[in-house]
Amino acid sequence: MIGKCKGAGVKVMVDTIWNHMAGVDNGVGTAGTPIMITLACTIGTISIIAAWLTNNDDIQNWGDNEQLWNCELSNLADLNSNSVEVQKKLAQFTNDLLSLGVDGLRLDAAKHIHPWDIGQVINQLSRKPDYITQEIIDTSGSMVGMYTGIGDIQEFRYPEALRDAFNWNGIAGLRGIENRGWLSSNSANVFITNHDQEHDGAVLSYKSGSNVYTLAHVFMLSYPYGTPTILSSYTFNDKNEGAPNGAYGTCYGAGGVNGWLCQHRWTPIAGMIGFYNQVGTAGLTNWAQGSNQQIAFGRGDAGFVAINNEDWAWTSTFQTSLSSGTYCDVASGKKEGNNCTGGRRAPNNDKKVLVQMFGWNWKSLAAECEQFLGPAGVGYVQVNPPQEHLSGDAWWVDYQAVSYQLQSKRGSRSDFAEMVGRCKNAGVRVSVVKDMIWNHMAGVDNGDGNAGTHFSHYNYPGLYSWNDFHHCGTNNDDIQNWDDRNQLWNCQLVNLADLNTSSVYVQDKLADFTNDVLGLGVDGLRLDAAKHMSPDDIRAIMGKLSRRPSYISQEIVDTGGSMVGMYTDIGDVQEFRYPEALKAAFTGGGIAGLRGIENRGWLASNSANVFVTNHDQERGNTALTYKSGSVYTLAHVFMLSYPYGTPTILSSYEFDNGNSGAPNGAYGTCSGAGGAGGWLCQHRWNAIAGMIGFYNQVGTAGLGNWVQGSNQQIAFGRGSSGFVAINNEDWQWTQTFQTSLPSGTYCDVVSGRKNGGECTGGKVTISNGSFTVTIPSRTAVAYHIGAKN
Repeated sequence: MIGKCKGAGVKVMVDTIWNHMAGVDNGVGTAGTPIMITLACTIGTISIIAAWLTNNDDIQNWGDNEQLWNCELSNLADLNSNSVEVQKKLAQFTNDLLSLGVDGLRLDAAKHIHPWDIGQVINQLSRKPDYITQEIIDTSGSMVGMYTGIGDIQEFRYPEALRDAFNWNGIAGLRGIENRGWLSSNSANVFITNHDQEHDGAVLSYKSGSNVYTLAHVFMLSYPYGTPTILSSYTFNDKNEGAPNGAYGTCYGAGGVNGWLCQHRWTPIAGMIGFYNQVGTAGLTNWAQGSNQQIAFGRGDAGFVAINNEDWAWTSTFQTSLSSGTYCDVASGKKEGNNCTGGRRAPNNDKKVLVQMFGWNWKSLAAECEQFLGPAGVGYVQVNPPQEHLSGDAWWVDYQAVSYQLQSKRGSRSDFAEMVGRCKNAGVRVSVVKDMIWNHMAGVDNGDGNAGTHFSHYNYPGLYSWNDFHHCGTNNDDIQNWDDRNQLWNCQLVNLADLNTSSVYVQDKLADFTNDVLGLGVDGLRLDAAKHMSPDDIRAIMGKLSRRPSYISQEIVDTGGSMVGMYTDIGDVQEFRYPEALKAAFTGGGIAGLRGIENRGWLASNSANVFVTNHDQERGNTALTYKSGSVYTLAHVFMLSYPYGTPTILSSYEFDNGNSGAPNGAYGTCSGAGGAGGWLCQHRWNAIAGMIGFYNQVGTAGLGNWVQGSNQQIAFGRGSSGFVAINNEDWQWTQTFQTSLPSGTYCDVVSGRKNGGECTGGKVTISNGSFTVTIPSRTAVAYHIGAKN
């Protein structure tokens, strides 16, 4: 390993234990050596077999250096490192490592060895290591100065400061971190977390959610302070868990598989390693600040970085010292030849409103893309699963996969391919977000698929058999404990045959199926029941795809928020707390309380896929639905105007029975600004269609000009691009509003639209940013610069 790493240009540093031996009374080592603890705590020149001086010889007073150096740390047999014989043994062990080519040492628990003793051992080494760092947990700074002559010291105040800044205090306060009275930059070994802290949850870790963990690495690798260490580790539930996969580390693409995280491969971290190497010792320049969570700075004429830790976009013109030219963003990709592989998941100015065309067949959907969805500015349509499924009339049979033939109630393979092509040609740019079923097959004991495939519960001819499924051993193999991730990932969801997605064979089959639809032009995926698959398995399948979809959303019903952060590096996550919050606010809690919804500790805005309701919730009582009346429409106005998340609009059909399938033979029909033949066509409702245009027009403009009437009356602007007012009271609201819109006459896009030089609905004239309007009860008004006459 050492030879191969050095041959590849990477030096090897070993976590070296000089302080202690094992902390158990007896046992056997990995090489078969028996162990037994016999030594007692020693102080000064007292013999190593002196009488007990503290309870169990453990450290009792953490402010006493003598105890720190000479008593046991958590029962670990504390070596008498002052002994010449012990020093000789430690030097012999270390010289053995050095002779094999090791170039660096991390001295574990160095705080518990007297610095003089460490110096004595180092003096006996055959050569001085190229790099030494010492683990000295000393957040008060009273001891670290005693060790700086030996080598670098791990600066434990650094990860705490970054945790506080990225979570609460603001990253702008990190400017001048080198002047806090900590270790000098040339003595500090800095890090976001280490293996101990990751398991204790005291600082940022891969479980921190949103993007703060990644962004903290971007800061560490760009700001000139200390020598950085990046932890590359594995997922765990129990903090005592050892490495997965028999400790054989496995990565794929820009992430990990089989339980490994491979943070060193994450695109922003890998890119910033190159940034760090490139800028070298160049000084800090061109500091810029937006909010206290938005900073940018240069590194001389060698590099420039901008970090946005807010839940909204940051548009700014920066002055740098870089030479003129085109540069690739190394946080989102890399330079490959003369091209940049980087790019945002959904660039700022791209249309990215999703409409879930629930139950529509392929022929009718193709026509609706051409007639309405494309001209309305819809970015994506989300369609029902297209594979062969269980026969039947109920809506949910579509989600009970039988084979991967593209033959469903919605149409044939050729119908599907034609629909994809026609939607893309109609300007539904990244057209089809496909509801993809990777977690399971059908949930009945036996039956026939709609394309004629006969199957039994764990036998799908030519595709899967018994060994390709999880059999977790619970009653009926179903999930019994919904707090147990092992059951969530490895047991059945309401009898649906749970695929063993950790199996390479299953992963290959799922990747083949997905590559087939990608080959037909599909641009996005909604991963149904993603919560019930390990994120490692999802990453492994993604790594086998022919191309990365332009948009990915994952169904993770997690209102407690304990799991969503594990999936955000894969793609967006559906934020199920959002529809619940909107229902509570619009039906009584007060919509004024929705201000700051992005600060509730949910998913970060750029990871959240939000919605008023979906096809499951429409049949329950946890969210607003078309049966809720005007509040349903007003909730859509809010979702499409307030800057949080990527919105999905459900377009569906009427039903009395929650199992009812789509009407009219699944041929979707709309008329004017509504539906026909049992279809609701919410995407055509004046208010919703108008707000799609509003959403596209305001883009990433920030929130401003907030006004509140009652707690059910709010208004706000989106920079100089748009302004909306929502009246959820049972009486009208007359108000003079101050906006940032330029003067002119604007059409209200909630009640109508701009048609040539006329407004089909209401209109207002804005002068010097001000206008007065009366908003009827349970309605809204919205204006944007694209609807200005």
